[in-house]
Amino acid sequence: MSWSNQTVVELVRVHTPQRNPGSSHKTSILLLNPTTSFFSSLFGNVLTRQLLFVALSLFAAMYLQYYINENGDKVYTTKKESPLGVATQSAHPARFSPDDKYSRQRVLLKKRFGLLPTQQPPPKY
Repeated sequence: MSWSNQTVVELVRVHTPQRNPGSSHKTSILLLNPTTSFFSSLFGNVLTRQLLFVALSLFAAMYLQYYINENGDKVYTTKKESPLGVATQSAHPARFSPDDKYSRQRVLLKKRFGLLPTQQPPPKY
């Protein structure tokens, strides 16, 4: 049995719990607006973990990219290649990661010292 992308998107749209209704995944899924409800009629509310993993893997994290157009302006996109055929560059700061692994430690340091080390004035020698 082969499943089209629209069918899998319908599965995620119907069965994903709305913990964070404003999330980008929910928005991107609703924008596709597929017309089939194959999975909702086949499985009802029962959904296996493996099938959900396959469906959500289609919506991997998208990183914001940019390229410079003919006028010298930055144009932001999620594509890896510009219309001119040139590879786009990451628009995120050097230390930014969408899956912020050390945010707990940063919050702890902020509570303990009041300022992050980068926010303190430079030391006087």
